[in-house]
Amino acid sequence: MILKIKNRVISKQSPFIIAEAGINHNGDIKLAKELISKAKESGADCIKFQTYKTENLIIKNDKTVAFFNEIKRCELSYPQFEELKEHAVRNEILFMSTPDEERSLDFLLSLNIPAIKIGSGEVNNISFLRRAAQSKKVILLSTGASTEEEIDAAYNEITALNKRIILMHCVSEYPASVKRLNLRYIKYMASKYRCLTGFSDHTTSLIAPTAAFLMGASVIEKHFTLDNSMEGPDHKFSLNPQSFKLMVENIREAEVSLGEEKKKITPKESELRQFIRKSLFSKKSIKRNETLTEENTVLLRPQLGIKANEYFDALGCKAGMKINKFKPIYKKDISKK
Repeated sequence: MILKIKNRVISKQSPFIIAEAGINHNGDIKLAKELISKAKESGADCIKFQTYKTENLIIKNDKTVAFFNEIKRCELSYPQFEELKEHAVRNEILFMSTPDEERSLDFLLSLNIPAIKIGSGEVNNISFLRRAAQSKKVILLSTGASTEEEIDAAYNEITALNKRIILMHCVSEYPASVKRLNLRYIKYMASKYRCLTGFSDHTTSLIAPTAAFLMGASVIEKHFTLDNSMEGPDHKFSLNPQSFKLMVENIREAEVSLGEEKKKITPKESELRQFIRKSLFSKKSIKRNETLTEENTVLLRPQLGIKANEYFDALGCKAGMKINKFKPIYKKDISKK
């Protein structure tokens, strides 16, 4: 199955790169708009935020009040998200947002977002998975902190209604340790579930996303900030525009370097191989009718006459003419055995 997000074909050959702005706008729409502009400049295919109503997401009590207030501070209104989508359109970058509860899912669907990204926290939320799947949009499902059995169940729930799924490998640590990434699981997921896979990255590494692509990830999602020193829970492990741009360049360089499963000789190699390969030369002066031997011949660069792989065929033949010392020997210069 060929999957598209908007007009972008999603494939293992050219990964779809998402700048995960999340809540790194700190509740300020001006910062959110700047994140969109900078994501475009940094080479991202898509900018993604998080859409939620805090009251529908987190219970507020004595234990959660600090976290509740911080998340509430970073909440944007639905009309502001409409404004952000328009800003993304003007900047020619795809707009997405992760709905963290059902009301926000319905709102984002009303915006006609090109795909639905489901966060790791909803993997076992069957009601939410079904509602998202019924949209028939491409579903990107993060699998952080999930067992394989939970991934199986979520995959089965979604694909019973919608086959357009991309499973996103994820380690839900903030930041995640490179040593715990287990990126080979990306290739395993693709084989087991017979679907496209991706990588939602919470490390600060520039190498991990490229490694994930080489393991078969068709989508790379990386946290994105304007400034790592800003206040907020996600800024410190996000990439700033300069680092994000470098990450994209690394992935795109890896992309073009892979080529195809076919050995090719480049035009430059064709020129070089004549110099780096050896051919048969006379080691000393050889008389006419004298037999070519290991004592009077030698293999030297460049490749001019009889090639190195024809060496043993030439030994035992007779010189058809006098060959001076250190001269290339051509097939026309010798007789057949």
